[in-house]
Amino acid sequence: MQLLSIFDLTPREIEKIIQQAHTLKGARRAGSRVSTDLAGKTLALIFEKPSTRTRISFELAMRELGGFVLSLNRQELQLGRGERLR
Repeated sequence: MQLLSIFDLTPREIEKIIQQAHTLKGARRAGSRVSTDLAGKTLALIFEKPSTRTRISFELAMRELGGFVLSLNRQELQLGRGERLR
């Protein structure tokens, strides 16, 4: 699944995501191993402006779930020179 915007999701999908987040947070608070559902998956974070809290939150969550994060900023990309995000 490729998610570029929250508007790509249905209300039901958003509800399921929130329910899953609630379940995972509860397990984490209880000291349980959360999950490795994202093992082998990569999340690309592309920021136009500096974003400390958002970047750190996503990176830590992805690592806790077994995934890998690639963080890029506007200066590292060719978006302004004709390369499309997709």
